[in-house]
Amino acid sequence: MAGVDFIRIVQQLHPEVKIFVYTAKRYEMFACRLNAMHIAGFLNKFEAMEKVGAAIGLVAQGFHVKPCGGAGNGDNPFDLLSNRELSVAMLIAKGNSNRMIAQQLSISQKTVAVHKMNLLRKLCCESAIDVAQMAQLHGLG
Repeated sequence: MAGVDFIRIVQQLHPEVKIFVYTAKRYEMFACRLNAMHIAGFLNKFEAMEKVGAAIGLVAQGFHVKPCGGAGNGDNPFDLLSNRELSVAMLIAKGNSNRMIAQQLSISQKTVAVHKMNLLRKLCCESAIDVAQMAQLHGLG
């Protein structure tokens, strides 16, 4: 039985279970399927053990851990961000609201919202909380 099929069965029988995928395969190979299945987390077996422990802890707290881009081969998904998006991500990680971010960066709240939307897309996150947790996981928080 394929892993994706097994995940579907577990989700049907026990929808309350948080599924964390830990595999030697690259996330990019399964990103669309896994995102559609709403798994709680994914890490490649080549990640450092401290990242694995931190990721499992985040999933247990209700967060989602999903690498994007070259994750699993040592690349940092934050490398995909523009300088301004990185600034916004770091301020999100510190718990700042859109208004506070706008004031600190001297930009409009609407511009902050656009940067936030881009962050969610580029980092494969579902919320600002996920961005903050990912930033902390990568030492930016």
